[in-house]
Amino acid sequence: IGGGRIGRLHAHNLFSLGGMDLVWAVDAMRPAAEAAAGNAPGCAPKALEDLDALLAAPEGDPMYVLGVLVCTPTHTHPALVHKALEAGKAVFCEKPMSFDTAVLKEAFRKAGKLQLPLMVGYQRPFDPDLRDLVRRTQDMIAQGKAPRSVSMRTYDSPLAPASYLRICGPIFADMMCHDFNVLANLLPASDLVGAKVQAMTAPFPDATLGDRSAIVTLVTTRGALCTVEAHRESNKGYCNTIDVCFEDTTLRLSSRPRTHVVAAGGGKIAGQDFAEGFIQKYSDAYAAEMGFFKEVVAGKEQTGEVLELNALASVAIADAAQQAKEAGAPTILTF
Repeated sequence: IGGGRIGRLHAHNLFSLGGMDLVWAVDAMRPAAEAAAGNAPGCAPKALEDLDALLAAPEGDPMYVLGVLVCTPTHTHPALVHKALEAGKAVFCEKPMSFDTAVLKEAFRKAGKLQLPLMVGYQRPFDPDLRDLVRRTQDMIAQGKAPRSVSMRTYDSPLAPASYLRICGPIFADMMCHDFNVLANLLPASDLVGAKVQAMTAPFPDATLGDRSAIVTLVTTRGALCTVEAHRESNKGYCNTIDVCFEDTTLRLSSRPRTHVVAAGGGKIAGQDFAEGFIQKYSDAYAAEMGFFKEVVAGKEQTGEVLELNALASVAIADAAQQAKEAGAPTILTF
């Protein structure tokens, strides 16, 4: 459901994986539905008003499906997720499912009651390099070593269109929720619940576009300082770096290619190309994410409590950051 950029990408990846048919693509605008369906030969473009009938199609009907992907604007996610769950479908919902932790909890509660999988689309945990960083970090924590600091910096590219920036919500919930999800993957929930959160932002000259840059700091319950810095635009292409510092070891994940910075501009650093955008940077992760959901629909994998908790933590940190920004004072993280 939803034939925009991310819906088309997921349709392409699912079709490329094979072993599962994409039956229909729904969008309020016919061209968008046709574009998404065009990424999966045999997929039928459908109008949004057809959705109820499509979800109600009985097994054996050509329109019957086992799972649904919700790839529409964020404000439409909760109603569509509940509708699909009530129809008995496995559900993948693009991030964030909601800006409200209570809404997210209710959706997971319903999925649990109906014994149906519900997965929120954070692709970075499926990136092999990040998985290695998470594994190494968790191994050190298991050895009794506590991180002293975690630093993340993300430059997005290309700049999202104004039409998107005006409806996507706060930078914390839209862009930085990916970083918060990574933080939740790296650190145990016991370090985050009760953390002190502060936030600062720098807006676009056109205030209707929201914030261009933001910094969020968290002091965990074990005293680690975590900083998450995000910028909506970059003159060097998309890049993301993460440092996890222990007393005697620093683990670093850098954007590739790794190179000494001589000059930046025009999408190049030291004469080498950086990723054009996050979809290019995380193309393998997006494919792996859809591969995992395919296995979930087939009953071979489970979403599990960890994915649910990390999705909840992402929204909770974003909400705490927004509260801290508006109050001009630290907020205590709860979820």
